[in-house]
Amino acid sequence: MNDTKNIIARVFNILHDGSIVACELKDKNLEITVQIEYLAEMIHPSFKKFYIVLNNCSNVSFLPWPKNEKEEGTPINDLKVINTELDILNAGTNANAIEIMCQVDGSTELIGGILTFTAEQILIFTEDNKQITVDELQKIAEQYWTNLKS
Repeated sequence: MNDTKNIIARVFNILHDGSIVACELKDKNLEITVQIEYLAEMIHPSFKKFYIVLNNCSNVSFLPWPKNEKEEGTPINDLKVINTELDILNAGTNANAIEIMCQVDGSTELIGGILTFTAEQILIFTEDNKQITVDELQKIAEQYWTNLKS
């Protein structure tokens, strides 16, 4: 499981400039849509996002950052309550879960927080629903950054 957690965190670190624009728990799978045009366009010029499916996902919650030091964030377990785009900053793991640090832009009650969950497997799909591997996603990102430097 620890290797799986690291692989999932790696995917979200590759997608670190993207935004979670949809996040829904269906049965035991967490389905996430990440909008990240510059990487998606590397596959096809009209693409803007990737679809992530986290199989057998549990313990899903979002811990908002407090607006001031006197407050403490209260975990949100119903993802429909968040109802805003979450900009991915970075991802990591702890002993129990995957943690994705997110920021919220614009005028909202949320300024950011940590999306936390456990999952047994991650699947990555392009906009045309073709599955790609983590290594393929990594190569796409490396190609983008290489082209940017050229």
